[in-house]
Amino acid sequence: MKFLSTLLDGVTEYETLVSAVERHNTPAAVTGVSGIHKAHLIHSLCARTGRKALVLASDEGEGQRLCNDLSSMGTAALVYPARDFNFRAAEGQSREYEHQRLQVMAGMLDGDYQVVISCIDAALQYTIPPDELRSKRLTLRAGQEAPLEKIEALLSASGYERYQQVEGPGQFAVRGGILDFFTPDASAPIRVEFWGDEIESIDEIDQVTGEVLNSYEALPIWPASHYVTARPKMDKALG
Repeated sequence: MKFLSTLLDGVTEYETLVSAVERHNTPAAVTGVSGIHKAHLIHSLCARTGRKALVLASDEGEGQRLCNDLSSMGTAALVYPARDFNFRAAEGQSREYEHQRLQVMAGMLDGDYQVVISCIDAALQYTIPPDELRSKRLTLRAGQEAPLEKIEALLSASGYERYQQVEGPGQFAVRGGILDFFTPDASAPIRVEFWGDEIESIDEIDQVTGEVLNSYEALPIWPASHYVTARPKMDKALG
């Protein structure tokens, strides 16, 4: 797919656009291109300039299509969704969109992206500031002295909910010296096993079989909620 990033090189209009971006001579407008050509332009500009891009789409459907096109070209793209608001008490209220937003923000802080795509509604919604989110990241390490009770309290303060068994993002469960939790940015739950107050192992496990998929020496844990400001910084809390 590398040839796609250089396919437009030498085209007068494209070179003018690249020059405008590199010299901060913006805004610059491009008209008359289809969705796939928009994706190609963004892909080429990011590859050529080495910069990351924020793209505002008309709606989330367009944003997801653009993300799929960019991903197929080899560009690491994230879709930042709008958050649903529920103004009525609901026992089974879903936090899916909140977790998706936190997942994207965590990826942005880690620098693990080239393009972030959002619709205007999502971009205008208030959320946790970057520095605040970064300060609330907890890192667990194998061999670390970390009382299980303290980690439980920190997870609860970070928006995680305790269950008998972990079934989805934002949940954690404790059985003896075993802690299971599911972070918003993960595709599978994490199991931490303790020997007394010492972390013995940190593993990503299959949600159904419990089979170990990956093992980690250290693992960052991001909050599961936007509302986590009234508590100590996570890493310092275990110090």
